[in-house]
Amino acid sequence: MNLKDVNIIFGFTGAISTFPKIIEKFEEISKKGANLYPIMTYNAYYLCKKNKNENFIEKIENICKKKIIHTLEDVEKLFKKNNYDMMVIAPLDSNTLAKIANSISDTPITLAVKLHLKNKKPLVIFIYADDGLSTNACNIGTLLNRKHLYFVPFMQNNPITKPYSLSSNPEYIVKTIDSALNEEQIQPLIL
Repeated sequence: MNLKDVNIIFGFTGAISTFPKIIEKFEEISKKGANLYPIMTYNAYYLCKKNKNENFIEKIENICKKKIIHTLEDVEKLFKKNNYDMMVIAPLDSNTLAKIANSISDTPITLAVKLHLKNKKPLVIFIYADDGLSTNACNIGTLLNRKHLYFVPFMQNNPITKPYSLSSNPEYIVKTIDSALNEEQIQPLIL
């Protein structure tokens, strides 16, 4: 797969426990030639600043050679350029999932999604929701019916101790991006 010169807005939400695997894939996408524009929710940015041990912000900014966008004003500036091909949100936490499904745009990620979908370009989402099979199931159903949205295949990540929790599989991020650029949902969707 060739991602050379593909401009990808890459959003990170508050599920920072997934960041090590996501950043690994983020780096792989960068090595394939994609231009990456990182955005974080306020909560993700705050949690990363608070948890300095992992240095996620520095790692992300070093990979893409750009500062992380974490304000509404900077998101609006980014979208005025309109030079992007797709958006990826990995991970998409429960809170942001619910906001996107209900068209709430009060964080950098949710505003970016609103502006992005207005331009009918692909949006890839990587679910990480503890309530994916309970209170957020209806929101996942809503997003499954929206045009231009593509899901990284997901599964119950621990059906015994966390029976309502869903997580996408990081191994499918790059394949899903490739399929989304061709306007196709990778299958199977549920692993």
